[in-house]
Amino acid sequence: KPVRGRDSSSVIYIPLFLKDKKIGVLTVQSYETNIYTDYHLDILRSLATSIASAIDNARLYGNLEEEVKERTQEVVQQKEEIEKTYENTRLLSEIGRAITSQITVENIISVVYDRINKLMDAEGFGIGVYNEKDNTIEFPGYIESGVKLADGTYHLIEDKDRLSCVCFNRDEEILIADLEEEYEKYMPTYLKPVRGRACISIIYLPIKSKNKKIGVITVQSFEKNAYTDYHFDILKTIGVYVGIALDNAGLYANLEERVKNRRN
Repeated sequence: KPVRGRDSSSVIYIPLFLKDKKIGVLTVQSYETNIYTDYHLDILRSLATSIASAIDNARLYGNLEEEVKERTQEVVQQKEEIEKTYENTRLLSEIGRAITSQITVENIISVVYDRINKLMDAEGFGIGVYNEKDNTIEFPGYIESGVKLADGTYHLIEDKDRLSCVCFNRDEEILIADLEEEYEKYMPTYLKPVRGRACISIIYLPIKSKNKKIGVITVQSFEKNAYTDYHFDILKTIGVYVGIALDNAGLYANLEERVKNRRN
């Protein structure tokens, strides 16, 4: 019995062909018996050719509409990406000017943290400065979730399995999507942070001035896969500005010390 509707008594079914390929069927049906003749069958055969062509045209039109829709979406996405890139470039330029105008490490960290969250998830942010005399990396005021943590210091030999030390000692750029899954690439054991919560996604980059390593910069997130190569490149650019600012801050600190000594 039919899935829908009433039983028909007289029925014609004609296969629909397009370029020798079956694409469907055509049917006419009647509740009367003996209603169709060969004449009706021939008419339906003629209609089947036109109907097959019409179906093909409808498919082409449907595909064309879909292609236009997809292309429109691509154009809109490209426009949004261009606008985002322009805005990020503007922000980076602003960050660069703001960073290089600072004369203390603490101010540099504060300025970067206030702005970097507009460009990426930076729940954790810190700048580690190399202390050549003590052979340490010093983090003055690492910020986590908007809160400034106590200063931290890592010895480059004793704490060599800390990511900050790995980054500095090996002069290695580090991009981690899931720390628990990837820590073995960089250190033999998983070490919990000395301060604050353990982050999952992490970037560490060496900071240089005049081709000399002077520290490290890091952004960290509590979410997996928080960072892409795009974020990596943004932090590289910020790292260049930070290197200039740290160098300037060092010169300023030395200048203050020299002035102080002369007064004494």
